[in-house]
Amino acid sequence: MAGAAREAGLKSLEQERFYTVEGTWGAELYEKMEVEDGDHVIKKLRGSAFVRTPLEDLLKKNAIETVIIAGQVTEGCVESTIRAARDADYFTVLAKDVIGSTSKERHDRTMSAWLNRTYCPDTKEIIEAWSRAKASSAG
Repeated sequence: MAGAAREAGLKSLEQERFYTVEGTWGAELYEKMEVEDGDHVIKKLRGSAFVRTPLEDLLKKNAIETVIIAGQVTEGCVESTIRAARDADYFTVLAKDVIGSTSKERHDRTMSAWLNRTYCPDTKEIIEAWSRAKASSAG
């Protein structure tokens, strides 16, 4: 999804895994993560990506008003980040097909609570929206 964001002319802010020991495999980015020059990699040490990180400063500096959330532990870090983003008045989107948990039951329960309160498209829908927006701004 990060590559599609860049293709649409959008900023990509990736975050490192959390609750890990620096220098171990658990602190490394997922090997398929597409990080390019100009992307920001944010080290996250708490449940929410907004707590004790430069994320909100980067969003404000770049006049970003929409946050698309993807990640692991739906009922933990993902939900904490959703709440923080909404509390900070960002339009919050949950990319529902790239959010997961070690427990299907907890994932489903958490997602069902957000489906009626937050826009939850899949990545295909998000990328199509970016393509439409880019085409309409070009022409």
